[in-house]
Amino acid sequence: MTSFLEHIAEDIIAKHGTDLSDITIVFPNKRASLFLNEALAAKAGKPMWSPQYVTISELFRSQTETVVADPIKSVCELFKVYSVYHPSADLTLDKFYGWGQLLIADFDDIDKNMADADAVFSNIQAYHELETKIELTEKQREAIEHFFNIVIDSNDSKLKENFVKVWNSLAEIYHKFNERLAEEGLAYEGALYRKVIEEGHLRLNSGIYVFVGFNVVQQVESRLFSMLKEEGRARFYWDYDEYFMNGQNTVKNEAGKYIAQLREKFHNELLPQRTDVFDTMKEHKDIKYICAPTENIQARYVSQWLKENNRMYDGRRTAIVICDETLLRTIIHCLPSDIPAVNVTTGYPLSQAPVTTLIADFLALHSEGYDSERHVFRLHFVNSVLSHPYARYVSEKALPLRNELNIRHRYFPKAEEMMLDEGLSLLFNAMDEASGSLNGLITKRMADIVKHIATHFPNDNTQENGFAVESLFRAYTLLTRIENLIAAGDLVIGFETLRKLIMQIIGTTSIPFHGEPAEGVQIMGVLETRNLDFDHVLILSCNEGNMPKGVNDSSFIPHAIRYGHGLTTIENKVSVYAYYFNSIMQRCSDVTIVYNNSTEGGQTGEMSRFMVQMMVEKPETWNISKQALSAGQHYIEAKSGEIGKGGDVAAILNKIDKLSPTAINNYLFCQLRFFYRYVAGLKESNEADDDTIDNRIFGLIFHKATEILYNKVRSSTITRSILQAMLKDEAGIDRAIDEAFRTELFKVGDNSAFQPKYNGIQLINRAVIRQYVKMLLRLDIKLAPFTIIGLEREVFEDITIRTNRGDRTVKVGGTIDRMDKIADPKSGMEMIRVIDYKTSAKEIKSPLADVDAVFDPKAKRDSHRDYYFQSMLYSMIVSRQQEGDRKPVAPALLFIQHAYAEDTNPMLFFKPGKEEEYIRDMATLEEPFMGNTKRVIAEILDTSTTFIPTEVDERCNLCPYKKLCR
Repeated sequence: MTSFLEHIAEDIIAKHGTDLSDITIVFPNKRASLFLNEALAAKAGKPMWSPQYVTISELFRSQTETVVADPIKSVCELFKVYSVYHPSADLTLDKFYGWGQLLIADFDDIDKNMADADAVFSNIQAYHELETKIELTEKQREAIEHFFNIVIDSNDSKLKENFVKVWNSLAEIYHKFNERLAEEGLAYEGALYRKVIEEGHLRLNSGIYVFVGFNVVQQVESRLFSMLKEEGRARFYWDYDEYFMNGQNTVKNEAGKYIAQLREKFHNELLPQRTDVFDTMKEHKDIKYICAPTENIQARYVSQWLKENNRMYDGRRTAIVICDETLLRTIIHCLPSDIPAVNVTTGYPLSQAPVTTLIADFLALHSEGYDSERHVFRLHFVNSVLSHPYARYVSEKALPLRNELNIRHRYFPKAEEMMLDEGLSLLFNAMDEASGSLNGLITKRMADIVKHIATHFPNDNTQENGFAVESLFRAYTLLTRIENLIAAGDLVIGFETLRKLIMQIIGTTSIPFHGEPAEGVQIMGVLETRNLDFDHVLILSCNEGNMPKGVNDSSFIPHAIRYGHGLTTIENKVSVYAYYFNSIMQRCSDVTIVYNNSTEGGQTGEMSRFMVQMMVEKPETWNISKQALSAGQHYIEAKSGEIGKGGDVAAILNKIDKLSPTAINNYLFCQLRFFYRYVAGLKESNEADDDTIDNRIFGLIFHKATEILYNKVRSSTITRSILQAMLKDEAGIDRAIDEAFRTELFKVGDNSAFQPKYNGIQLINRAVIRQYVKMLLRLDIKLAPFTIIGLEREVFEDITIRTNRGDRTVKVGGTIDRMDKIADPKSGMEMIRVIDYKTSAKEIKSPLADVDAVFDPKAKRDSHRDYYFQSMLYSMIVSRQQEGDRKPVAPALLFIQHAYAEDTNPMLFFKPGKEEEYIRDMATLEEPFMGNTKRVIAEILDTSTTFIPTEVDERCNLCPYKKLCR
């Protein structure tokens, strides 16, 4: 197959020889120049003087001193102009940014098509006046709405009035905006092009200009062509096919009509009419349509396709065309490891790069994550930054610092109080507004962080790192541009507007890939295929909406007016993509087109309209086959396996010398859960958002608050009068709760100088805890008098057990919430209660029958078997450690939410039948309880057995380790 560029190279050399130094070749884009230069060298067969290569944009820009304005600055300047005509406190730059881009695109289109701007805007004004003012009959209204594709609203409204004001001022905004840019020697691209044509003088440095491969030409380009043609200095080459020209289908005709018009107008530098050049669409083609249920399956198919028929060894003659650029990174990961070479030319969305999440986290850290009154950062936001994959390139201390903060703090200390290195200082040092605008400082700080990461990034030349470095460079460039605009006074906005604007600009930015275009399999977007030909083509995500892509009428100029003034319409956009689509296959005999047929997630599952057209109008020489890709996944029942206790596991078990009731409960709940938590050392995440208080934190705050209150009166017998006074002391209760918040949530210890600033969620939880404290006080008033023996008191006992490796002594115990001495309500005798506070809503629904049930691994969840065991274990240890005058010890579970009932009795009970049997003395249950406890501990430490999964499958649903064992 002879490519389009090879035919051009042959023709140029035949007409101009090998000295092409006085020739400039103009392309729509840069990509084709290297391929043509290589073709010229091959056709010449000897050393030659190469021509100059420029894009049409570069040619226009070289004709004037005016510079194309930075896109961000353009929108900023337009916003200033717009605000003069439509001042509004509600309209900020971030809200205007999308509108501004749309408005500039309309201005650009007007100028590139040399339309009379005043006439266009006058027609827009009249058009909308028609919608708002004219009095019509119902039939007239329907006729006009149908003809102009508009809806005429007969009801007056303030919104309608505001829109009319905008339409009426567009001409003034257009002229003022152009004047403002011109004062600085700037212009948007369309205005620059128009200026060049209207000045009518070209500064040329070549004798001949060869225009290659243009399809849709706007008026400014057409005028430039005419000016050069009149001077006898222009040559034109058009890539077309009889298939485009003679088809009956509207879309197909649209794809070719522009080429026909250009040929007629500019008298093409026509190549001889040969079948292999212009009629290649009629040649035999094997075209394969493949549907796939997901985008990832399409990406995974790339490797298989490249290996089939050794396509990947055909290098640049093989192309993968991506209609949806978000697939790019997945495709790169799916390339065969033995692929000789690959060149990526399409852009990847910067918004999907890791650096973008770091920028978002940094902005959040310095806004809602910063307490400006106390000059401290909130831990949740600090963790987000320090947990980012790039944090290790900011500082090697990032991860250790994160672990340390999670243990000791809820708020990050002031930066000056911490020993921060250069990288961490960039993250956490306070902004000194006195030295410049806060926006400028923040933007510069972000740019410095990105630069710091880039300089510490590993340079191992892998594809992944190449992508990361390119994304860092793009982010740095973008942030520096914004910083310069702020410094120049062009971007004067508030921080929140800046924050939204940065993320919005990132969302419209792509990362270009650099490589050797003439080597390897080509991975590209649709636009990059212009003027290039391939032997093998794989088109991915060829769905309606992706091909043609972005075809919409988003504009301030109605379609009818656009059409009337020769501006770009939706039909033009469709035609361009029709041409691209057909050009991809024009000289290619091996075509595979993949589309997503899933209708989930709002997708239509439609193949592109061009694929449908191809099936209807394909020549007889084409063979179109259809296939389907499947996920290749089969349902496998998730089953957990046993884990042996040999080797390293045995070594760890042999070192265990202390077990908490929580650990033993975990073993009874599921042995594998015990293994992952206590043997493998995989702790559950203990990180909580500062704005929320989970059940664990809520319970800790309640426990601490009650400890603070009761510690003040525990030295003597607590009477009803003492408790009633405590209940009336609202301020004292609040002080205790605030101190508990400082200790357990904000983690600043008993620092009374730290006054918490509660958000809405925290205030609600604080009010609930206050009610719980009062309910506890009221309950205790009924039981008084009593004596507090201990609060948050640790109790342990050494238990000797026999294992397969001999006798072992293990310390068992934990922390008792409260231990008091009261008169038994039934006998009146003095007894000790070991109380475990429970702030959860669920009380015991299915009481256990006896001690053996406490150790039943299959016990129902609502029986709270784990609560029984913990409370009974603490009570047993207290009972066994008594000296002298021994007293009965009773375990108690106090469910605070249910403590309002008159007959509330927190003492634990069994229910073997219909009657409840309260446990009034643990000593009476010592033999069965201690026997079972020793049996379970021995089972845990027995290295001749295995850890087996629970038989109760529903327990796996909320288990943090379920993905590891299932």
